[in-house]
Amino acid sequence: MISDFISAHLADIQNIIFVSLLFAMWRWGGGPERGLAIAFGSTIVAPSLVFQTLSDGIDDLGAFSLFFGLTDTAALIGLILVALNANRTYPMLIAALQVVAVSAHLVKGTVDEVSTEAHLVLAAAPGFCQVALLCAGLVQHRIRLSRFGSYRDWRFGHDLHRLAAMLSARA
Repeated sequence: MISDFISAHLADIQNIIFVSLLFAMWRWGGGPERGLAIAFGSTIVAPSLVFQTLSDGIDDLGAFSLFFGLTDTAALIGLILVALNANRTYPMLIAALQVVAVSAHLVKGTVDEVSTEAHLVLAAAPGFCQVALLCAGLVQHRIRLSRFGSYRDWRFGHDLHRLAAMLSARA
């Protein structure tokens, strides 16, 4: 009974979880968490929601594979910018997982014999690990704040001063 409901609405449940996590990161996270929320939300979550709205399902991925390859590449750039400048470790892991997704698109674009299922798994599976890391990183940030108080969001020597100040601003 409940498994039938979950199977029928899996994409909607995933979208609710993803969007809720991004809002939580924006509300309770520091600058790097907000930067990750912007990068992840604008280049991964939003295009997926648009794709699900406009298409008949995941079988239409072939028509949109270039679009998803470009959005994953844009996400990689944003995630690397945050990861290299954040005073956190987990953004580096998230960026590394994004490299796997972008590599899947590159392989699909250059090799004709790649199965559709393999491409879907290599392009989509890192996203689930990224969501788990985003959640764990936010929880760890909140634990650190409660245990040690305020601490630096960004590493010394980064070149994104205005962006860092905007993302680290507290409400």
